Amino acid sequence: MGEIMTLSQRLWQLRLEANLTIKASANAAGLSVSYLYDLENGRTEPSLKALRKLSTAYGVTVVELLARVRWESDHE
Repeated sequence: MGEIMTLSQRLWQLRLEANLTIKASANAAGLSVSYLYDLENGRTEPSLKALRKLSTAYGVTVVELLARVRWESDHE
């Protein structure tokens, strides 16, 4: 198993593994670039719908996307 990380770090990692720019990733997922930027920088939390779109864009399941995510709040 891999390292445990925040959701924002995981989203960034998956985008890099998919070899996508933030713009290409947002387009593939049907999300705005600014929203994806905010997700990757921990400024906002994604909806389940957004997670499904991103997992499809990155070629993983939602379970695989979330499997290595630390669930404690980054802001506590």
